[in-house]
Amino acid sequence: MDNETLVGTTVGFILAFAFLTHILMEYEKFMDEKKLATGFGFGFLSAVVAYLVEQLGIFGFTSDPYFSFYSIFGIAVVHTALKGMSLNHHRFTEGKDPNIAFYGAYYGFTFGAVYVTVIISKVLKGGEMGGHTEPYIIIPMLFFLSLGMILFQGSTSLIMGYGVSQGKVFTYFRNISVIHIFMNIFFFLNVLYNYLLPLTTALVLVFGTFLYMYSYRVILPLSLTKEQKKEMFPTLRPIGKQLSRKSLSKQSSSSPTSSPDSSQAAPSSSSSSASSTSLSSTKTSPASSSSPESSPEPSSSSSTDTTSSSPQSESEDPLTGENGSDQNITTEN
Repeated sequence: MDNETLVGTTVGFILAFAFLTHILMEYEKFMDEKKLATGFGFGFLSAVVAYLVEQLGIFGFTSDPYFSFYSIFGIAVVHTALKGMSLNHHRFTEGKDPNIAFYGAYYGFTFGAVYVTVIISKVLKGGEMGGHTEPYIIIPMLFFLSLGMILFQGSTSLIMGYGVSQGKVFTYFRNISVIHIFMNIFFFLNVLYNYLLPLTTALVLVFGTFLYMYSYRVILPLSLTKEQKKEMFPTLRPIGKQLSRKSLSKQSSSSPTSSPDSSQAAPSSSSSSASSTSLSSTKTSPASSSSPESSPEPSSSSSTDTTSSSPQSESEDPLTGENGSDQNITTEN
């Protein structure tokens, strides 16, 4: 193995297994190790077959624009057909396994790692990429292009595995073939216009990242059975019930425990404040207590104290903003 191939193999498989660890780490307990190994082997063999098809001159992106345009559709059909046939193998479908998407991920990321190994090896040996020979341009573009290709191959294989588990092989074959055609258009543009290499590389990376997030956020949870979903997300339903604003408002309005306490606390605090003010007024000004004009003053102070002290005893719901003791205080006054 020469140095260029060694570099390509190292970069390709490190990236592939890093994404596999991230995307399947939470679902490890639902996987069959034998089927994971089968997915790895099938992915490796399929990538070799796809490489040989291009080496034989049947398809490929070359300087001939007509041949490259023809290859846009040919490569998409061949790659997707390899994924569909491999994941529809009886080693994956036996026992009606609902988690073929997991094995599709192993298949696809291995496929992408081998494919990236070939791309990196070719570019490093030729010393040229899209008409550029500068290392500071080739190395970053080659890395990001490899990253996008691995994400694309792994995600589309995962989605194909989900389609196989749902019994919709031809439907997902059609959809993924169309997605693959769009990806091949980016490479076709790079063949026609070498100066578009940074743009096409960015498009490949963005497209692959989008498919990866879609397969991780949407497809993998959908591939779980009801029992697996309950085991993976045991607190989703209780949390949903606890955070329901309607249920909180009903509970706060129907619970009689908070309002009597607050209504009892308000008069007691008002009476104590009234008595304290009356005592202080008799101590400070004894002459004013005998006059009839100054007699209403304690009642006004007690009413103000009642209104000022009553919010301290209220219990306000932090989510609904309802005061459970407002009505009781007004009736008591």
